[in-house]
Amino acid sequence: MIKVKQMYPIDLRVVDVLEGSGANKGKVGALVVNYKGTPLKVGSGLSKEQREEFWKDKNLIMGKIITIKYFEETTNKKDNKKSLRFPIFLEVRNDKDEESYN
Repeated sequence: MIKVKQMYPIDLRVVDVLEGSGANKGKVGALVVNYKGTPLKVGSGLSKEQREEFWKDKNLIMGKIITIKYFEETTNKKDNKKSLRFPIFLEVRNDKDEESYN
């Protein structure tokens, strides 16, 4: 049997770009989006080329809407803030300028 996890898409705005470490030093390590008032790092799903391109010119990604997929919404027990489990970058949405919580 293969365990399959249902993933859900969501469109959020990039508010920051963080440098990576190790193999990603000098490249994007994570994109930061704002999810219901909480900063959320999205580091998975970016190709090596995207990591290099977005780090070289952050204007290509800053303030843009991106689609990510995630497994489920979680709540931090310490401060009761919402977050997403397993966020994965899918694409930049050049066709829209508003967030959507599908």
